[in-house]
Amino acid sequence: MASTLDEIFLERKKFIVVGLTGRTGSGCTTAASILEKRRSDQFFPNLTDVVQSGVDFYKGLNRRRYEILRNYAEENWSGFISIKISDLISAYFMRKDKDKVVDFIFKHRNKEKINKSEISSAVSSVVELRNDLVNKYAKDISMLLDHDGDVDVSGFTDKSFLRLLVNVRRFTRDLKAALTKIDEGLYVAAYQSAGNSLRRVGDIDLDYKAQPFNKHAIFTLPITINRVIKCLRELRDPCYVVIDAIRNPYEARFFKDRYSAFYLISINAPDDARTRYLHQVHKFDPDQLSLLDETESGKAFRRSELYSPDDWAEKITVTDVRKCLQFSDIHIFNPRGEISNTNVLKSQLLWYFSLMLHPGLVSPTSIERVMQIAFTAKMNSGCISRQVGAVVTGDDYSIRAVGWNDVPASQVPCALRSVKGALTEFDHVAYSDYERNNVDFRGQLEKKNKILLDDITDLTGRPLSYCFKDTENDLRGDKNQVHTRSLHAEENAFLQITKYGGASVRGGKLFSTASPCELCSKKALQLGIEEIVFIDPYPGISRDHVMANGEHRPTLTQFKGAVGTGYQRLYEPLMAYKDELAYLASQS
Repeated sequence: MASTLDEIFLERKKFIVVGLTGRTGSGCTTAASILEKRRSDQFFPNLTDVVQSGVDFYKGLNRRRYEILRNYAEENWSGFISIKISDLISAYFMRKDKDKVVDFIFKHRNKEKINKSEISSAVSSVVELRNDLVNKYAKDISMLLDHDGDVDVSGFTDKSFLRLLVNVRRFTRDLKAALTKIDEGLYVAAYQSAGNSLRRVGDIDLDYKAQPFNKHAIFTLPITINRVIKCLRELRDPCYVVIDAIRNPYEARFFKDRYSAFYLISINAPDDARTRYLHQVHKFDPDQLSLLDETESGKAFRRSELYSPDDWAEKITVTDVRKCLQFSDIHIFNPRGEISNTNVLKSQLLWYFSLMLHPGLVSPTSIERVMQIAFTAKMNSGCISRQVGAVVTGDDYSIRAVGWNDVPASQVPCALRSVKGALTEFDHVAYSDYERNNVDFRGQLEKKNKILLDDITDLTGRPLSYCFKDTENDLRGDKNQVHTRSLHAEENAFLQITKYGGASVRGGKLFSTASPCELCSKKALQLGIEEIVFIDPYPGISRDHVMANGEHRPTLTQFKGAVGTGYQRLYEPLMAYKDELAYLASQS
């Protein structure tokens, strides 16, 4: 009946790739399991089911939006095939001799007290399975892991290829169980180190940190995933793939650049619920949790003397969930208040699945609309360190002010200044008296940028901009934030209100694409802000200190929804919905 209309939406219905990201314990694996379910096994929760600790998750117009999207998902659901990065790491492990695997896990273990014999016993428990799989699938595994030849699925059916993936997952499951019996954090430490090794040298190497960085290795894992996706796309129609879980930002960018049908989804859980889950279910102790958070935030404590802060290979190959979250297309909130209750998580996955298939089926939520404005505003920033956007609204989401981190009015942003300009042009508009006349600062600026100043061709046309704060802090030997030239985004938004005589924002809301620092949090309190909505789940001590005392404490809300290009792709209709209905009526 609606064949022509179906053709318009056909490409979206044929192929979707979802990448999941988030901190360990937030629920990425749970989300992947939900997406894997076939229609006959999937549960599509009604509004009465989407309740967490007695509180309705959807309110107001969002209840109507959810009913529409839930009904569409139920009619059009097709289960995803899950590709776990841990399984691909397992495949690389499977090609190693047992002794080499034991040596690697032992060297990169999370606790010194773990002895080698325990690890050897754990690895021995999966050797027989490993041998069976390598003997049976040696050629197929080589096709996926060795990137020289073309992908060839001629010897596969859909079921036989899935059987290969299932068997590799069984190896991962068994090895994980064996390592976890020794210590809860051992599996995570081993697989994170193996992933870092693959990104640095293209293989699992015992001494990978001491090896020279192979620039072609950074995409080892995503290229392998891409070969798996190519096989699935040849064998399945429709082909829906979920990658669990992406924790390196450059791997996420690989898929964003490659597939228009790719969506990066971050799964975020409250700190207390996530900590409780990891403690109760996985027996993580406080020290393990602290190390895990440091590792996943890109600020891991380096116990090896081989690590250097100037080692760029280390910086770009390690896990960095924080950066992945910063450019996720969709942010999903997983409350984890009731461990076996996944309806809130499931309802959001169904929401965005429907919009992936049928963009514009409903309009954005209020929280999405405002955060999208903050996200767009951050692009105005001339800061070369990080771009942040902020919006201040009334209690009804009416916009009162927009801000981004940048220098005060009439000054030149850092992105439009250069080291050469500071040292030779003596432009009093672009550069301060201090920058033009302080001998020590100028010497530090030249020293810090000497390599690129000496060989300017390495810039290939890029401007040699510099951060005044970093240069001044290097000169003084400290990390003082007072040396920044820029106003913070939240601070800038607050000042716009007073600058142009805006109305009071008491009882209003602050939206930030990051999370407010301690200074901006105090300003928000002074203005009477009632709710702060943020994306970044690493808010420093502002949440536990600035916001955690006094009689009137603002509500802190982790953003949930689509933002950036994801917002545009999910909410912009492919055709006017009125025309879509008119066409359907004409075919009846």
